[in-house]
Amino acid sequence: MRPRCRHLTWAVVLLMLTVVYYLDKGKSNSSATFRRTSNCFFKETKAVTRQETTLMTGQPSVFSWWSEVPRNPAFTSSASETCARFSDVATHRTCVERQERVRAYCVERFRDQLNDKAGNNDTDDTERYLAAGDALDDDTYRSVDVLSYEAGSTLLLFCSVHKVASTYWLRVFRFLHNDTNGREVRTPQSISKHETHLAPFTSSRALALDYVTRRLHPGLQDFRCMFVREPYHRLWAVYVDKFVLPDNFFWSHHAWQIKKMFGFPVMAKATTPGTSPCFNVSFEEFVRYAVKTSPRWPGPNDDHVTPAARLCDPCTLKPHFIGHFETLAHDAHQLLQQFSLTDLDPESDFKLHVLNNMHTVTQFVYETVVEQRHFRHCVTDFDLQDRLLRAFILNGYLPPHAAEVRHLAALRSVGELVAMMQELFTSFNRTEAEVRAQRDSHLRQSYRALPVDLLHAVRTYYRDDFQAFGYDPQPADIFQP
Repeated sequence: MRPRCRHLTWAVVLLMLTVVYYLDKGKSNSSATFRRTSNCFFKETKAVTRQETTLMTGQPSVFSWWSEVPRNPAFTSSASETCARFSDVATHRTCVERQERVRAYCVERFRDQLNDKAGNNDTDDTERYLAAGDALDDDTYRSVDVLSYEAGSTLLLFCSVHKVASTYWLRVFRFLHNDTNGREVRTPQSISKHETHLAPFTSSRALALDYVTRRLHPGLQDFRCMFVREPYHRLWAVYVDKFVLPDNFFWSHHAWQIKKMFGFPVMAKATTPGTSPCFNVSFEEFVRYAVKTSPRWPGPNDDHVTPAARLCDPCTLKPHFIGHFETLAHDAHQLLQQFSLTDLDPESDFKLHVLNNMHTVTQFVYETVVEQRHFRHCVTDFDLQDRLLRAFILNGYLPPHAAEVRHLAALRSVGELVAMMQELFTSFNRTEAEVRAQRDSHLRQSYRALPVDLLHAVRTYYRDDFQAFGYDPQPADIFQP
């Protein structure tokens, strides 16, 4: 090819690339949602593979689909209209109150962000703020996986938050999809906690939050929901479940980081079995780590402690229903009733609920330490029983003097250990009021022992949850000396 022709060819190629670039740029400017594509879809969502992206969009590239899909319409209807499907008067009233609170939170949040971007103090155009929500870039609010189930002509979408009955809800969705590793189970409770959380998904599928709130489902009307929990109780529950009890990931990763953060030796091999201090994390150490009090240590960035308003951002999800952990039995029943699934309601009998929970927790801990042999260098059979007793005492299931009971000489089976714990609960014949009072007392004492500055750090860290879901940011029983 002659030099002049070759130069002309390259000029044409460059011109075409320039045209394509500015066309794409024009599309992104005309649709602000494009900016969230690179920020959220690829950076934050972990459940969507390249193959799934093609299946979702019906085309190889996500960009053109993303800029054209309509914004989620949930907030275009009033709170009362959104809650109209709940015929029970009390449920409808509660639903409306929670909807209005979340909408007020979103208006304020979007208003602050828009004003920061625009450099003005406009405070009037509420509808514009709600409509602009999907166009805002905010890396603070993360994408998580959303569970889905087709119930007739409705697609049920559930955004799950850890330590907010997450095991129960994940069991329900696995059961609905028969996602039980080839086993036939009659109830969700029959699925072990280990299988519930750690087994790979086969027939069920978790979708990305950004996807489910923008994707149109032909022929299906979606119904989005989430459950939340009082932040101080949720943080306390994480500590008991993940540090008082052995947990492979938290002990191997977060406990190591915490001990390093406070200058203690880490992962030290015990010279005498059961005496290693490497995983004895105090509640204060855990809280300081969780709420990111040190600039040198940014914190766990773990979904178990991340505020619910950042995991299942209600301004993005725009849920039709917001349940509360504190009224789980009632709220779950009202939700499942909409899809004729009330046979999957959480256990309403208090004592049976406790026995089932003790079985679930004991089995999971036994599998972690004894069967999978994690941390056998620092957790003996006796230490494992002590940790279970301590956790059940902190939760109020057993009275404080239950720690003095005679231990099993050796753990021969998980059934034997489960029976021991359940028999203890049955023998003490505790009432629901006694259990709740003891649990709240332990929680209150633990928080009151924290420095005041750390309590305020917790309040600041969970400020979005307090504002969006109506919880008290400064409970008197925790903050008053």
